[in-house]
Amino acid sequence: MITRQQKDLLIDLAKLFDKYGTQPFEELAELLSSPETVELWVNFLRESSVTAQKAGFEQSGKRKRGPRQTVKSELERIKSENPKKYKALKWFHDALLSKTVLPNLRDVRNFVQNRDLPVITAKSREQTIFPLIQSLIPLDADTINEIVGSLPHSHTESFNDLEEWAKIIMDEKHE
Repeated sequence: MITRQQKDLLIDLAKLFDKYGTQPFEELAELLSSPETVELWVNFLRESSVTAQKAGFEQSGKRKRGPRQTVKSELERIKSENPKKYKALKWFHDALLSKTVLPNLRDVRNFVQNRDLPVITAKSREQTIFPLIQSLIPLDADTINEIVGSLPHSHTESFNDLEEWAKIIMDEKHE
């Protein structure tokens, strides 16, 4: 008896008529009528399944989520290889986290589009940070500095801003 998942697979194959037409299907059916070809395809399907499992696919057909490399670990790797690139990426990463640059999702998408970087399909701004940093890693440090150095900064209060205000207030009291 054929399972629901097997039926769905056959339906997905039938959807390929639009792409390939009927002739390749007829030729494949003719090939499959030979016992040698059937054995060849059975072995191919089994080996493909084993290979897919080793590559990280689950029984459901979805890719397993392995331990995703974090921005920090990627930056640490770059730090030892290229300190200048690290400094530029670290600054940009910190500015993204504090929202002093590209404070909303629309800004990030416009930034990516205007600089011909790979499209990021994330649904939230926070989800864009890792792929955005990754898209800059192949670039050299000067190019990264040129790209991120031209970004307008918002003037949100950060710890450093508060520290500066404290110094101003304390100095005024001493005068």
